[in-house]
Amino acid sequence: MATLEFPSTLIARETGHWRLRTSTFTPGRALDGRQQFIGVENRTWEVAYHVSNAWDGLTGTYLAFIDQVRGATTSFLVPVANAWTTTYGGDPAAFWTSVGISATEISDGFIRWSDGTTFSDGTGWALPDHGDPVVLFPAPAGSSRIRLHGYLGRNLAVGAYFAVNNFLYRVQSNTDGDIRFNPPLREAVVVGDVAVVNAPKARVRFGSDEDYMAALDIGQYYAPFKLAFVEAFDR
Repeated sequence: MATLEFPSTLIARETGHWRLRTSTFTPGRALDGRQQFIGVENRTWEVAYHVSNAWDGLTGTYLAFIDQVRGATTSFLVPVANAWTTTYGGDPAAFWTSVGISATEISDGFIRWSDGTTFSDGTGWALPDHGDPVVLFPAPAGSSRIRLHGYLGRNLAVGAYFAVNNFLYRVQSNTDGDIRFNPPLREAVVVGDVAVVNAPKARVRFGSDEDYMAALDIGQYYAPFKLAFVEAFDR
């Protein structure tokens, strides 16, 4: 069955940050007043979106998509805004300019030494690669550390997102591509797996049938439709 994706013609945006929902267990307070907390790694993503343009000629597109989802049973992909880090938007020159490459270097197709010289063959250092980074070493499910190869991986900002197999992760720290992140890996990764930084997507579902029905509520005409999602683990 083909992967269901939120229609690209509809503008779907987060109304808040992706949040990691946790459940902390406690047996309550003891006789001495102290309370014990039992923590396990059970965090899952939840997020609220709104769709701002599902009117007039696009109303049918939106309704048909909601019909296809069929409640909380079906998972689908939604776009994730990755505004906290450098990403590639499809224009190489604009990307290189945004990371400090001069117009001369872009025209030359390489970066010179600081004194303006080149290698003996007349070339210089390669321009930064704008492709999505790849996994450099394997890591098991449950790991919170990964090594990424590529310019965008080495420069992935704290708080930014990357997605592997449409599982979403948020960067805790980054030391030249040595990434610590949350939540832990949902599944193992191997060398060469792509960590999507440019336009990542996450697999989600409606948290309940009530959330699904609320996606059809009309507060007023031309107001955004509001949607509440939770992380989906099926693949």
